[in-house]
Amino acid sequence: MCADFLPATLGTRRSDQEGATSLDVTITRLHMDGRAPLPSGQVRGYVEYDLNAGNDGSPDFKLRHAYGTWKNEYGTLTAGHTWSTAMDLKILPEGLTEPTVSGVIFQRQALLRWSQPLGKGYTIHAAIEDPSSSDVFSTSSVNNQTSIPDGVLGLEYDRNGLWHLRLNGLARNLKVDLPGGGNDSATGWGLALTGHINCFRKDKLCFSGIYGEGLGRYLLGIESTAGSLIDPEKNEISLRKNWGIMATYEHHWTDSLRSTAMGGYAHSGTMSWQTGDTFESSTYASVNLMWSVYRYITLGVEYAYGKRDNKDHSDIDNHRVAVGMQFY
Repeated sequence: MCADFLPATLGTRRSDQEGATSLDVTITRLHMDGRAPLPSGQVRGYVEYDLNAGNDGSPDFKLRHAYGTWKNEYGTLTAGHTWSTAMDLKILPEGLTEPTVSGVIFQRQALLRWSQPLGKGYTIHAAIEDPSSSDVFSTSSVNNQTSIPDGVLGLEYDRNGLWHLRLNGLARNLKVDLPGGGNDSATGWGLALTGHINCFRKDKLCFSGIYGEGLGRYLLGIESTAGSLIDPEKNEISLRKNWGIMATYEHHWTDSLRSTAMGGYAHSGTMSWQTGDTFESSTYASVNLMWSVYRYITLGVEYAYGKRDNKDHSDIDNHRVAVGMQFY
């Protein structure tokens, strides 16, 4: 059983549809957080692990974050392994496990980022990030090249905590040694518009839309190799069009009782020569109920539905009911 529910992987790990039950502790997190004042600002070091390396129920350590920040009067410098700058952390919904709703940018990797407030609610983010091309699909073994880092530029606007918008742009150079000799490269790119609106007293509506080519591992809800591939006929890299949409709504029933409903869809265009079982899209929907019994104890129950569609219109879906306890 997998702690993270990923509709794009349905049918790729196990074929049975009879259902299963598991008890899982692999999303347990361990972290160390150190901060110190400086003559100009503050320095911070943060390291975090969980036990979900294989997402298969085995408690194996996985690095989530290992980074440092220097915050000063001009902005914040971040260096290390953490959430990609192409993400919008302010729209991530609350779930019993990792919020793996299809249709959003979701990636942790090594990066160097500068974030600078521009005044009147605006902030600009610029980063270079890990340029791995290991998510290029090929029927033969290939070596990926990483001569140019991925580049991300983001602009966000916050309106007094009432609503928020962010526009992110991503560019990546995909380069591999070809099976037939030589090498080839292509430029993957993506644009994402995200935001949230505070409704009523504590409720929050979040949304995301993303479109691009060769997004690969960045777009949650597609197979990581569904962004680009090596065309066996032309012996060159071809990019697949990728896009996704997502919406969530968080409602507070009382001060201690809340629910989040979320839904998302991610799509990857296919080539005419690809086989019928090639991944094409995934759908994710869930709803939960979270109860903060005390300050450090939260109980929750969540229903999730996922569906994977292939090029030949075949599909596979699944349902999951999860009950969880959180102590921290």
